[in-house]
This record gives sequence, C-alpha cells and structure tokens, in this order.
Amino acid sequence: MIAAAAPAHAFGHKYLLALSPQAALLTAVWSSLVVDYVARQSVGGTSMSYFIVRQLATPTPDQLAPHTGFITPRILELSYTARDMIPFARDLGDTGEPFRWDVDRRTVIRAELDALFFHLYGINRDDVSYILDTFLIVKRKDEEKYGEYRTKNLILAEYDRMATAGLTLENPLTEGESGTYRSTLTPPPGQGPRHD
Repeated sequence: MIAAAAPAHAFGHKYLLALSPQAALLTAVWSSLVVDYVARQSVGGTSMSYFIVRQLATPTPDQLAPHTGFITPRILELSYTARDMIPFARDLGDTGEPFRWDVDRRTVIRAELDALFFHLYGINRDDVSYILDTFLIVKRKDEEKYGEYRTKNLILAEYDRMATAGLTLENPLTEGESGTYRSTLTPPPGQGPRHD
C-alpha cells in the first residue's frame, strides 16, 4: 500500500482519498510496512479498492490517540518538505518552513514509525523479522547499496529499544529527557533542518 499526505488538488478516480481529521495518523499507519504486508495479503492486482481499504486492520483513532505525540512530529517531518504542504503543517500546529529532504534522517524516522506500528499491532520480534524478509526488493536494494539489509536492521534495533521502553498499544512511549524512549536523531524528529 502506498499512502501519502497530499495538498489540495484534483485526483483521478484511481487515487483513493481519505478525508479525515485524523489524516496525519492514517497517513502514518497506512505508510507502515506492517500495513503494506497486510495489504499484500488482500490485493490481487495492482490497484486497491475502497472495499479493500475499509477491511484493512487499522488501529482506531482512540487507540492511536495516546501515541499522537510520537507519531505527529515524525509524519510532519516526513510529509512537510514543500510549500504546498503548508496547510497540512499548520493543521498539525507547525508554523515553520518546510523540512529539508534528508535521506538519512528520513530512513531513521521511518524505521522508528515502522517499529512503533509493529508493536501497536502486537507482532512479536520473530514475526517482525519474517515480515521484513518478505520485502524482497527492499532487501535486494539495501544489500546492493549497503552490503546488508539495512532497513530490517534499523527497524529491529528500534523495535528492541521500544520493547525495553515498555511500548504497547495501551502504554505509549514518552520522549524527552525524562522519557522512556529517545530518538537516536539529533535534533529529534520534528525539529530537523528546514529550508530558509
């Protein structure tokens, strides 16, 4: 499943729109590898219908609410990279300029979100490892570029750190100096470098 926050434009009939007050949370969940894996079990072709999307296992807004403080700065930095996304950023309470596209930061932020969603879906570490091994193209490209399956290694490392912090669907991560979890990024997600 490929999901994205998008500015207000006209879209063709093949582009499924989800207009929701929880758009940022849905974008984050639907962009995760766990949902992509689940979607691959349901889709027989190259396009997805509303019928399939409505049946995908997705945490409810109430279940995601305790995790909003973790998800929002990450989806903001991943999505708000151009001026046409200013309304989206403002809806999330951000008043700064768009974030610079930094491949290394984006890779870590995505790994943090993927690890979070694997936890929220209640998937144990062995199954996470198995699921990640089914992304053969990602694995091949990582091994060609880095000599290892970097995406898997980053996600499992974050998964382990989050398990140590006690993350569950009911027990969110707390970040900051006195929190249970701290991103490896400096500055932390949502505070990355911005355009002038």
